[in-house]
Amino acid sequence: MKQIIRTGLGMLLVLSLLLTAALAEGIVISDREKAIRLADKALEEKYGITQLTQEYFGRTATDEGNGTFVIEYKGQFDWAYVLGTYKVTVVNGAVTETIWTHDGEDTSGGLSATAWGNEQILEMLKLNQEYGDMDIIERKVQPINEKVGFTPTNDYTGDWDYVAVDDKENAKIPEQNGHTLQEYLDTAKEGIRIMYELSDEQAAKLSLAVVDAESDAYDYVYFHGVSCIRVAYILEGSEEPELLPSGVAYNDKEGNYWVYINVVTGAVEEITYSAAIGGNG
Repeated sequence: MKQIIRTGLGMLLVLSLLLTAALAEGIVISDREKAIRLADKALEEKYGITQLTQEYFGRTATDEGNGTFVIEYKGQFDWAYVLGTYKVTVVNGAVTETIWTHDGEDTSGGLSATAWGNEQILEMLKLNQEYGDMDIIERKVQPINEKVGFTPTNDYTGDWDYVAVDDKENAKIPEQNGHTLQEYLDTAKEGIRIMYELSDEQAAKLSLAVVDAESDAYDYVYFHGVSCIRVAYILEGSEEPELLPSGVAYNDKEGNYWVYINVVTGAVEEITYSAAIGGNG
């Protein structure tokens, strides 16, 4: 119990420091995003799952009212069964429950196990990066799915389920409220820097993720029914990726970020991240 209390206080302290930094910069963070950051830290502390090893999960954050958020990380596609679902419940800014559908199961045996934890996810990332696709992992998981009687689907489950592309009517809202597009682009960048605890050097390398001259790094959407601007940033390093002990080449926090900003209030509603290993993201 003492360990749980220390852990909980540690997470709250970190979040408090992040929010203090956000307030100092004039950045408003939604209760949803606060709960997600607590859930991420709880997941790492209990299971070792980091931002990197969240790569093959779809995340949802459900507001159940009365200060309660349920954040779920669901394994996707062919590996949905072996990865399972992690669930973190946050009540009034405190983590009250962190569980996994495979709790208590044997995760030894590498990719032959029927439950894949952080060790197996790192192996997935390594293979994904080495081969550039998921074919080899699909071949390894197929006999497991057959053994347990699981039929995969191609349906993605994540917070992008709550996105509906707008007809750009929302583009008029920032100006109506005395805001500019540049203000929201700056808010998105600062929100990433603060909530993902980027160093000054990393923050300086954040750039808008413009694919080509015909596409913007932002669009206007409805997110959980709220009018938002969705801004895409990418963090790329000038150095070769570090080779982690797992064999994965990765520089901490590099990858793709999407920030949802409420165009009425200017608050950061949510931030999502992908390390973009092997072409993902």
